[in-house]
Amino acid sequence: LWDQRAEGGYAVGVVRGFTANRELILDGDFGIPGAMHGRFVATLTPDGEGSTNIRFHHTVIGAIAEGATDGHEAGWGALLQQLCEAAA
Repeated sequence: LWDQRAEGGYAVGVVRGFTANRELILDGDFGIPGAMHGRFVATLTPDGEGSTNIRFHHTVIGAIAEGATDGHEAGWGALLQQLCEAAA
């Protein structure tokens, strides 16, 4: 997974697992300074009412400075909002 920016880009993570319509697993540092390793798992579960529940689990280990991940929660929230708007 590559994050392309105007000033260049960087590898965010590598796909380690994928099951269509069920799960995506990424491993990488996700652009977090000091991260030695991270894992992101997105799991999709039908709720039985024509909707799908999405569960995100993001774990990172390493010598991570305080505040280095502050923008990640807002970033994941913005991504989810975009997905919801696209699906509507």
